[in-house]
Amino acid sequence: MAEMEHSAQTGNGSASLEFENGKNCCAAGDNKDHSETKMVVSVLLSSGGKIKDYYCPDINPKVGEPCVVDDNNQFEFGSVAVARHPLACRCPGSKPIGRVVRCANEEDLKHAQANARNEKNAMVYCRERILWHDLKMSLTRVHYSFDEKKAVFYFTAENRVDFRELIKELSNYTRVKVEMRQIGVRDEARILGGCGPCGQELCCSKFLTDFSPVSIRMAKDQSLSLSPEKISGVCGRLMCCLSYEHDTYKHMLKKTPNIGKMARTPDGRVGKVCHLNLLSEQVGLIFEDGVKEDFTASELIALHGQAAKSAKQQAAQMKQERGNNAAKPHLEKKGERKTGTHTDSAGSPHPKQQDKQRKRRRAETSRKQKTEPTKPTAVPGTGSVHGSRQTTPPSAGPTPPETKRHGRRLRPVRKRSGRRKPPGEKTE
Repeated sequence: MAEMEHSAQTGNGSASLEFENGKNCCAAGDNKDHSETKMVVSVLLSSGGKIKDYYCPDINPKVGEPCVVDDNNQFEFGSVAVARHPLACRCPGSKPIGRVVRCANEEDLKHAQANARNEKNAMVYCRERILWHDLKMSLTRVHYSFDEKKAVFYFTAENRVDFRELIKELSNYTRVKVEMRQIGVRDEARILGGCGPCGQELCCSKFLTDFSPVSIRMAKDQSLSLSPEKISGVCGRLMCCLSYEHDTYKHMLKKTPNIGKMARTPDGRVGKVCHLNLLSEQVGLIFEDGVKEDFTASELIALHGQAAKSAKQQAAQMKQERGNNAAKPHLEKKGERKTGTHTDSAGSPHPKQQDKQRKRRRAETSRKQKTEPTKPTAVPGTGSVHGSRQTTPPSAGPTPPETKRHGRRLRPVRKRSGRRKPPGEKTE
């Protein structure tokens, strides 16, 4: 056991020595380079799609070129995502930035391929042990550090998982330091990668460094569909791209009146805002006569407070006058106008008023039926009287047909005699 651990630690002794020498070489003049140049490159690490800045004063790697970096006393392998550029202002309490050790050579590429094979084998073994222990977790990825000193297992789970026995088995299998790291669904999408609904590579795995908060309000401001299927990404959460243009839409919304507000046109007419097209800065108004027109946002004057109230009252008064004028010929034909009823522009009662009248008539008829005594009515063709208990014996002669009650009336039931004739049979 001790021999195996010793061999695992000293198997890549020459590589470790090279890294340490490179680190010491880079550390010489560290303060001088940082204070004078402060040039960095953005590197996409192989650990899971996260882009970080690293000092690069003496090396000028190209975009896409593989390199070896020193990230907090741990060597990692990655590719350049953004070329050399000046370092932006940083807060004094932020984490220190690592350094680019060198551009990757052939040995580094072979070493990275060997690490990739070890990651696949460790992932297969870990999934088998997860099924054996029946743990409620999903393994996403396994990452080996470039110097093979640590293995990180990324997983997702809804609740806390007790993986103490699993860590012991993994450490015995990998012979390196094992770290179990629980991540969310967005981090899982960033690590696995893929294509979004737009057909492009996922933003989180391509260039995003941090996840900004996204809300449904951003979709409303941009007049997008609120269907979860259309505004959700691969991870099942709201798409990160909703926040890209939100500031522009907010700036445009300040220049245009809100939907439902009153606005005055250049010719003095007043209408209500019914729709907006922020990209073309077009505002649609609907007037009291039902006509819709589009205007530019700079032409309209938004009405607020007392001006908007007076405009609404004036529009309501004009609508009432037009309705009265349209109802006068209709009322003259039928006679005098009844007071206390609401009518529309055609002169007919309002639908709500019609329902009230209909209910009132039904209540009156039901009240009369309950108060008035029921009169006995004779059933046609029988000696019985409907509504009373007295019955007369049937007279001699043919028996009357059977009757069946439908509602309040009694209708005779016709009996069919004989068998049904099949189709096509002729009658004699």
